[in-house]
Amino acid sequence: MDGRFTALPGATAPPSALIVDDVYTTGATLFAASDAVRAAGARTVRCLTFARVL
Repeated sequence: MDGRFTALPGATAPPSALIVDDVYTTGATLFAASDAVRAAGARTVRCLTFARVL
């Protein structure tokens, strides 16, 4: 998932961001999305999921 998500050219993220995902499995999606949001300028990123697969 590394590099799978990127911000649009010229986009900036707010200082804090919330990423919502329906299911947490390995966390790879949340990590990749968090990296993209941080690269766009967010200092704090929090994640919310509704289910977890073990």
